[in-house]
Amino acid sequence: MKVRQWIRQALFGNLVLKVLSLALAVLLFIVVHSERQSVVQGNVGVSYSAPAGRVLESKPPATLLVGVSGPVSRLQRFRIDDLAAVSIDLTDVKEGYFRFRDELLALPPGLRVAFVRPPGFTVRFEPTMQRRLPLRLMVVGDPAPGHRVTGRHVRPSRVMVHGPRSAVQGLSELRTDAVAIDGADTTQVRRVRIPTPTGVEVEGGAEVEATVEIGKAKDSAR
Repeated sequence: MKVRQWIRQALFGNLVLKVLSLALAVLLFIVVHSERQSVVQGNVGVSYSAPAGRVLESKPPATLLVGVSGPVSRLQRFRIDDLAAVSIDLTDVKEGYFRFRDELLALPPGLRVAFVRPPGFTVRFEPTMQRRLPLRLMVVGDPAPGHRVTGRHVRPSRVMVHGPRSAVQGLSELRTDAVAIDGADTTQVRRVRIPTPTGVEVEGGAEVEATVEIGKAKDSAR
């Protein structure tokens, strides 16, 4: 008899409170699992590191269009601009198609990657090469009347360049930015840049000292 009373009390004691608790639990479950989902999108930067002695011949994307999905309440507290740039280490990657994995993006809990565009790119490597090349100083304009250019030179006169083999092999010299001498009646000394093809770099910096010597025209006739 006591057992039956204990069971009855356990099942039906505080029945109203138990029914309310169950109803609240069901309601909470429904709210959590039926919260409206949404997607936000934005751009994320990408950087790449290639193996030593090789450069990327293919042109990988510098930014990715990323879509992030999740509950609206979480997305309201999330900004794609706060995501760190994606860093891709290609040291051990073989040539072929490289797909951006969702794991590359560090998202807060409860959010997931909806899409990444472009989804990947083709990896092609090219060996690097270095050469020492002469510099040609470019000059534009005419000096003042009665004067002429008596000499031009740069220091250093040759520079070491390195970059993709196909680009470096095609170079026989490098030309500086032009020094304008319109109306000049004295020697001009300037710092000028050395434009280079894409991917080609000048060791020590792409800037040199240029000198354009200007003297009186009558001096050369003597």
